[in-house]
Amino acid sequence: ELVVDVAGTVPATLQLDPTRVQQVAVNLLSNALKFTKEGHVSLSFAPASRAALTKGREACASYVDDESCSSRISQSMNPNETFDTETMYHLAVEDSGMGIASANIAKVFQVFTQVDRTVTRTHGGTGLGLAICNQLAILMSGCPMWCESVLEKGSVFNCLMASDSPMIGSPRPRRLIGRYIAIADSSEVLVKAIAR
Repeated sequence: ELVVDVAGTVPATLQLDPTRVQQVAVNLLSNALKFTKEGHVSLSFAPASRAALTKGREACASYVDDESCSSRISQSMNPNETFDTETMYHLAVEDSGMGIASANIAKVFQVFTQVDRTVTRTHGGTGLGLAICNQLAILMSGCPMWCESVLEKGSVFNCLMASDSPMIGSPRPRRLIGRYIAIADSSEVLVKAIAR
């Protein structure tokens, strides 16, 4: 089951690089679908919450300590800096797939790296997709991606994106406000997305 959940508070128009956003979203969805045999895959996009900004800052701080850190991060994103919540957006792709052991999470963003070599034989791939997504995330926000995962339960891949300006236009209309609807589905993820 594929669920797309764009928050009602996202304006109808944003200044983001559509090519980069599409590359990240398509790659993350492709990976999630590839490694999820049953259950759900969901993509959510919303203004960055305080929790997402904190996780982004933590990802940035751990990446800054990495020897391969780009100069852009070390110059533009001090780990103690506060992100501008008016222009930061959070894209997350969640799946109920095979998950990743905590010891291997950092490896998935490295070039030509796959957690399990049998995965390459089964699913293909070069080990470049997440490394490229990570570099695109850094270009879009100055912050690397991060992953939260539980082995055999699933993963959530996260990315912050900075809009070139504060919200443009008004939020998308919410036509169901004040109305009652009944939602019946076995997918808790879908029910939550519809309820928002």
